[in-house]
Amino acid sequence: MLGLEGALVFASAAARRLGARGDNVAAMPFTVRPVGTGSGHLAEGEAMKGELWLPVWDEPVTYPELKRFVGEGRLRWRGGHAGNAVDAARAITTLGTDRGVAAFTRYSIAERMGQSPLAVPAGRVATGYRSGVALSGQLDPWIARVRRQKNLPSSAARALRHIDASLVALAGGHRHGEAKGLLDVLHAIAALDRIVGVSRAISAAGPLPWLDPNDWLAELDDGSLEFELAAGWASLHTTTGKRINDDWDTSTARPSVAQYLRPVGPKSMAWTKRGSVVGSIESLGPRRVVHEVLAVHSRFAAPFPASTSIAPDRSEAPRFDAWNRGVDPGFENGRTVRPLTVQTFVDGHLDQMRIGRILQALTLLDPRKKWPSDAREHQGVLDPVLTLLAPFLHGRPVTVRWGADATRHTVRLAARSTWIRQLLRGPDGVRAVWTEARTMLRVAGLRPAVAESPPRADGPCDGARHERLVAALALRLDDTTTSSLIKRIADPTPQLLLNREDR
Repeated sequence: MLGLEGALVFASAAARRLGARGDNVAAMPFTVRPVGTGSGHLAEGEAMKGELWLPVWDEPVTYPELKRFVGEGRLRWRGGHAGNAVDAARAITTLGTDRGVAAFTRYSIAERMGQSPLAVPAGRVATGYRSGVALSGQLDPWIARVRRQKNLPSSAARALRHIDASLVALAGGHRHGEAKGLLDVLHAIAALDRIVGVSRAISAAGPLPWLDPNDWLAELDDGSLEFELAAGWASLHTTTGKRINDDWDTSTARPSVAQYLRPVGPKSMAWTKRGSVVGSIESLGPRRVVHEVLAVHSRFAAPFPASTSIAPDRSEAPRFDAWNRGVDPGFENGRTVRPLTVQTFVDGHLDQMRIGRILQALTLLDPRKKWPSDAREHQGVLDPVLTLLAPFLHGRPVTVRWGADATRHTVRLAARSTWIRQLLRGPDGVRAVWTEARTMLRVAGLRPAVAESPPRADGPCDGARHERLVAALALRLDDTTTSSLIKRIADPTPQLLLNREDR
């Protein structure tokens, strides 16, 4: 009906109000530049004249109301007129258009049957606020900066189309949920970010500025174990090291996992190749990428204190009651992961491809900021090898209570930089590291409470399991879990109990 008798509603008044935009698109309400994505009805490269997003009401509307709505109606996104289909879809889902409409139907005006224009239905987007869609607006300035680059490579053009498709899918209601849709958007952004970093033609666009995890993490978290694991890796970082002009000195650099995988400075103002890991997560897989990160990171491993110092005043930093020499090949800060998740990953019960996609997306979040923690209880049992080795890569001193009176002791265990390489060798390497770990417990003044050799692993013990074991050791457990693990693998010596003063 509106296409015939109601066509006059879209006439001159709205045209004068909106004005000519100079983009060869009709100056009509709800008319935007075409985007060849998200429709499912258009062929690749098919010529399009424009797009029309028409309102759909689920309740009766009078003609005066309709005339006023169309006369004043417009799609607004981030304070301006929605210029293309992607912005139009996001405007509809962030209350950027007039109220009282249930949905908007998208029509692409395509050239078919020669040069005859034809309105092709291209989907429907329901109105209603979606926080994830609103959050995606933070990406627009960088995407626009990349689009403005001259001589855009075909790989970057494809990546931009993927970004447009993921944004439209997010606004249209992703079939797997909004968190999954937003993860797809960030994964597409990360792919373009990587292309910009390696392409001389468009590297001037610069990297995407770090995203705030406090804004994004809650929207991205779908509650899966795969997400928990990927977030645990992506948030790993350390504060040790010397920074020069907001970049890392290569002699003392100890940056974050995100900076190893995404070679940018702490303020993401420029690209840097220092200490980066070669190879994408898609090509190597998540566990092998973590191995590469640990291999590079171990070059900057910081030694633990070579001696103890007894503080004369309790207000000063407490001494290490149980300590041992070694290095810190792990990361001292990061979002903690539950033991249940760690063990499930080592046993091979998680989707490796999905972990890699999530990890790639989360490398865009600023690792220097505190990531919101997982509110779920940290329960679960680790296998004997993880139980013994995890405290050595914790990276921080923890408080352990021993004895009948629950006397507190500060314990810090140090690993060896060769352990990562040894563990990847398989059962022989595990046995060697197990023996060294028992020795280092004695050096720390503790009595090993584990067998002299590791027990046989349940199920098949293939190379992939040992790779997952090493990748899992990079994850951080919370202090309470680490304290309980230390109590399982070691007992205090009598001298430690006698000389210990309760604080």
